[in-house]
Amino acid sequence: MRLSLGPTDIIPLLNRIFHKSYGDERSNRKAVADRGWYPANRKLLEHKELVDDSATCTAPEVKDSLELSGNSMVTLNVRGGMTVGYLDCMITKRTRGSAAKRAAYERKRKGDTAVANLKE
Repeated sequence: MRLSLGPTDIIPLLNRIFHKSYGDERSNRKAVADRGWYPANRKLLEHKELVDDSATCTAPEVKDSLELSGNSMVTLNVRGGMTVGYLDCMITKRTRGSAAKRAAYERKRKGDTAVANLKE
């Protein structure tokens, strides 16, 4: 006899356990903070897929204690993993934004030139 579960079997089970797993707001906030998701505390930079372990990185010499900002020297892994996806997404958005600004500036410049030519 083979056991088979369908959607009508799963949903009632989820309804019984969901509030126990995800309904405790205090433990959810703690879990999110521990993972560094919110507030953003640079915890993701310590993720094993984000850190490039092929290059060693040395901390710069600090001349006085005011230069210590709490930022650690981390070399990102940009050859593979999820870092590449995030970087691609950020660069694409930045490029699209820059291209749109350049195109708007060029249209404005051409319009100003046309207006100046008409006035002459």
